[in-house]
Amino acid sequence: MSTSSHGRLVALSVVLFTVFGAALTLTGTLLPQLIEHFGLSYGEAGTLQVSSQVGYLAAIVLSGWLSAKIDGRMMLLAAIVFSLIGYGAFSLAPSFPAACALMIVGGAGGGAIEVIINAVVMKLSETRRSNLLNFIHLFFGVGAFIGPAVVGKLLALGVTWNWFYFGTAVCWTALLLGTLACRFPSIKPVETASSEPARSVFSLPLARVLFLVLTLYVGLELGVGGWVTTYLVHHEGMAPSYAAYSASAFWLGIAGGRLILGVIGHRWHESGILTILAAFSAACLLAAVLVPSPFVAALFLALTGLGYSGIYPTAVSFGGGAYPEQSTPVTALLVTGGGIGAVAFPWLMGHISDGFGLRGGMLFYIVLNILLLGFILTARRMHSRAQT
Repeated sequence: MSTSSHGRLVALSVVLFTVFGAALTLTGTLLPQLIEHFGLSYGEAGTLQVSSQVGYLAAIVLSGWLSAKIDGRMMLLAAIVFSLIGYGAFSLAPSFPAACALMIVGGAGGGAIEVIINAVVMKLSETRRSNLLNFIHLFFGVGAFIGPAVVGKLLALGVTWNWFYFGTAVCWTALLLGTLACRFPSIKPVETASSEPARSVFSLPLARVLFLVLTLYVGLELGVGGWVTTYLVHHEGMAPSYAAYSASAFWLGIAGGRLILGVIGHRWHESGILTILAAFSAACLLAAVLVPSPFVAALFLALTGLGYSGIYPTAVSFGGGAYPEQSTPVTALLVTGGGIGAVAFPWLMGHISDGFGLRGGMLFYIVLNILLLGFILTARRMHSRAQT
C-alpha cells in the first residue's frame, strides 16, 4: 500500500474515532432533554442508554464472522450507514420504542466501526501497531472530551436536542464519502493448515484472558467516567459546574495518555504497559475515594483516566500480535468483551449505589480495577511462557 493511501486511512480512522467518541457521549449529555421530550422515567432513560450498547455488542459479535466473508471497506461503509440512520433518524423519532430501536441501529454501526478500524490499523503497522492504535484511540478521548463541552455551550444558546443528532448525521455522511475515497488492506483471517478457525478463537488461552481484561476495562472506563459528576456532587459535595469540569478532566486524561503512548509506547512490550497502567489506575481510584477533599478527589479521578488511557488499544494490539493470522476475529472477540462490560458494570454500579451509596459503588469499581490488574498479570505470565 502506498504512503498516500496509508495516510488517508490513518486520517479517516482519526476522524471516525473522534466522531464516534462524541456520538457515544451525546445521549448521556442530552438525557435531561430526552427525558422531558419523551416523558421518560429514570428506568426508561437507562434503557435508552443501554439500547445503543446492545446494538454495539451485537455488531462486534458478528463482525469477526463477517470479516471472513466481506471486504473491510464494504463492512465499514455499511457500519457508517447504520450510524447515519441510527443517529440521524433519532432526531425524528416519534416515540420511545422507536428511539430505542434507532439507538440499537446507531450502536451497531459504532461497534462495527471499532472492530474494522482496529483490524485495519494493525494491518497498516505490523512493527509499531501499539503506537498507531494508541494514537487512533486518542481521538476517541478527544471526541468524548470535546462533545459534551460543545453540547453544553450550544444548549446555553438555545439549540434544541434534535439538532445535535442532525449534526452527527452530517458528520457520518462526510465520513461515508471519505471512506469511498480510501483503499483498504485485506482484513480477512489468513487460512493456514495450523491456524485456528475464526469461530474458535475463544479456545485460545491468551485471547480468553484478554477478553476478560477488556470486559473489566470498558466497564471501568464508561462506569467511572459516567459517574464522576454524580459522585463528586452527591457524595463529595462539589458544585455541579466544577464536577462537570472534573468529568472533562477524566476524559482529557484518557486522551492525553493515549497521545503519550502513541509516541513512546513502542519502547516497551504491551504486557508491561498494561501492568503499569492498571496498577496506576487502581492506586489513583483508591486515593480518590479515600481523600477528604473533593478537589483532591477530582484530581485523582483525572489521574485515573490517565491510567486507563492506553489499556484498550494496547490490549487489542497485544491480542492481535499474539495471533497475527487471526487478528480480525481475535479483535472482534476482545471488543465483544468490552461491549459486555459496557452494558453490565455501569448498570450494576447504579444498583449497588442504590443499596450502599455512591461510595459503595466506587468501592465496587476499585475491586474491579484490582481484578483487572490480576488478569493482566496472568496474561503477561502466559505470554512469557509461550516465548520460552
